[in-house]
Amino acid sequence: DLTRHLTDGVIIWQGKIIGHLPSFLYGDWNVWLGLPSADFVSLEYVPFLPNIFLFLCGLYLFQFMSEHEKGQAYLKKLS
Repeated sequence: DLTRHLTDGVIIWQGKIIGHLPSFLYGDWNVWLGLPSADFVSLEYVPFLPNIFLFLCGLYLFQFMSEHEKGQAYLKKLS
């Protein structure tokens, strides 16, 4: 939730705005982070910062499951 609204220029925690990001952070040079300019348009755009935490959770979950017997059995069923 913290990085979900970065493209809107705000940081939100538990539904409340806790900070506004300065406009100089937004531009073509920071698109990959999730800070595009206002006129940025793309059909296939996945910003880095809002999604890195989801990736890390999946990585941790895979590691956890591969270390435990029941998790290994479940992973074998998937493959």
